[in-house]
Amino acid sequence: MKNNTPLVSVIVTTFNRKEMLKETILSILNQTYSNFELIVVDNFSDYDFFNFIKSFEDSRLKPFQNKNNGIIAINRNFGLKLCKGDFIAFCDDDDLWYPNNLQSKIDLFIDDHSIGMITSKESIINELGENNGKTTHKWIIKDHFITFKDLFFKNTASTSAAIIRKKCLNEIGYFNESINLNTVEDFDYWLRIAKKFKIFYLNKILGACRVHSKNVSYIDDTQRLNHYLLIKNLLLEKNKKISLFYSDAKYHIVKLKIKLILFYLKQGRLSDSLKWFTKLFID
Repeated sequence: MKNNTPLVSVIVTTFNRKEMLKETILSILNQTYSNFELIVVDNFSDYDFFNFIKSFEDSRLKPFQNKNNGIIAINRNFGLKLCKGDFIAFCDDDDLWYPNNLQSKIDLFIDDHSIGMITSKESIINELGENNGKTTHKWIIKDHFITFKDLFFKNTASTSAAIIRKKCLNEIGYFNESINLNTVEDFDYWLRIAKKFKIFYLNKILGACRVHSKNVSYIDDTQRLNHYLLIKNLLLEKNKKISLFYSDAKYHIVKLKIKLILFYLKQGRLSDSLKWFTKLFID
């Protein structure tokens, strides 16, 4: 018998973003789909986290604290090990879900059992929650399946828009906790899923991605560097999927280097820019 209301485990990891976290939690609790558990993993914030969570007075909320040593994947994995649901969704502590986010995706999973993961479009909002009409992945205009090759060249799956079947976790395991993948651990995870499962892109705006001065990717080059290293290491592996577009992948590496050069120039970091210019020819 088909279960039309399977349990969904939602994981939110957080650190010292009390006000934004409040908005995030409220947006999740306001889902039209109600059969979920909300696992919130805190990296020992500087406020009374457990009393804060208790104030929502909702039994679906399950608060935990765990030290992640600055590596995001550690607390994502801590949450994954607690999941009881048939599906697992993620939301960052500064992002928002719109009310029909879960229902829209669970309906698709129920209709097509071949789908392993679903992602979607998001509004882009600022620190105050204001939106100027911009969205993520504006070039995407229709629903479609995302291939490994699609993801390799352009990551169209953001953490707060992603939901996976539990069997993805069972087969590919947990997020990689390497420091070299910090801030791109999600991208690495989606690529691993894409090797074995179908990923569907739902062309609906079902949440909001917040871009602000405290985003890790906004304030430093960690994400850019680790994205480059991830792609480069995948290229060196020369697995079967990449061998089908190897020359295009090598060119993609060059483009990532150029982006790093331009980023450092914009930051006024001439020595770093020159270092990466040299890598165009010798690395």
